[in-house]
Amino acid sequence: MLEEIAIKLEEYRVSHNLPKIENYGMQVEHNPMSEDIYKFISEVDFANGDFFVFKSGGDGDNGEFLMSLLDEYFKNRT
Repeated sequence: MLEEIAIKLEEYRVSHNLPKIENYGMQVEHNPMSEDIYKFISEVDFANGDFFVFKSGGDGDNGEFLMSLLDEYFKNRT
């Protein structure tokens, strides 16, 4: 079941020409614009109840993944 879902997700990613993000975490140097956006979103989220509970600075943190997504956005838009 999980393998079928993974295959469908991969097919979706490829068919929509979306990047595959595999390496994110402490060893990644993020685009400064990604860091600025992350800091703003994280601070606003925290001040409004911390719904997303963004964290950064460790491998696999949701904030690191968000910055990796933003890095891909900026890399493919410039």
